[in-house]
Amino acid sequence: MNLILFYPEEMTLESNYVCLQGRRAEHIFNVHRAQVGDVLKAGVINGKIGEARVLNVTNDKIEFSFIPKNDPPEPSNVTLIIALQRPKTLKKVLQSAVSFGVKKFIFIESWKVEKSYWQSPLLEAEKLTEQIILGLEQGVDTVFPKIEFKRRFKPFVEDELSLMVNQKFNDKSIRAIIMHPGNYSKLTDFCYESNDLKFDENILIFGPEGGFTDYEVDKIVEAGCDICSLSTRILRTEYAVMTALGNFL
Repeated sequence: MNLILFYPEEMTLESNYVCLQGRRAEHIFNVHRAQVGDVLKAGVINGKIGEARVLNVTNDKIEFSFIPKNDPPEPSNVTLIIALQRPKTLKKVLQSAVSFGVKKFIFIESWKVEKSYWQSPLLEAEKLTEQIILGLEQGVDTVFPKIEFKRRFKPFVEDELSLMVNQKFNDKSIRAIIMHPGNYSKLTDFCYESNDLKFDENILIFGPEGGFTDYEVDKIVEAGCDICSLSTRILRTEYAVMTALGNFL
């Protein structure tokens, strides 16, 4: 936990007093080994980052006064579109990408996505929030990302993705790339070659376990996306996403 996160309603506004219990208090007690008078880094969810001055600490409760200092870091300009993954992989992708500063996720249907994944308890708002908070704590950030789920592949690609890529109603410059194994330009080379252009948003698209079908790749490319690969090797989705995001730090 690189940042102690708390909700605005957990703070008494008159004195900026905060009392935390549960996982966060246990972590501060067992890992930070905080003592009265210590100053830790903390942040208000969707708000400021600042200092937590410890007033009292036990193994199940911590009390501190919060002094806001700085705005959260600038968000990543990457939007991730990912075919829905198995729950364990989804956790890893979500936590890691949030720590990179990604603020928009779209999880989509694909031919090779197991139908059971859509019934996973992990897709419940409370479970997603748990993973987001872990990512924000790691990345020292406070701002929650937006997460969308799209169950119909073709309408999403033909209508929504096409509009996202072309941005017909504003002046944003968009670069959209589908990541797919094969004899394509490497992402690092592609980004270097277009380095003279500043893009307002980069859209990265990843397939399911087993990859997109040829039909799905063709539809995504028809929507206006370029196609790149990361390596001659095939990587697990969570590693592929992190490798790709490293090009946009």
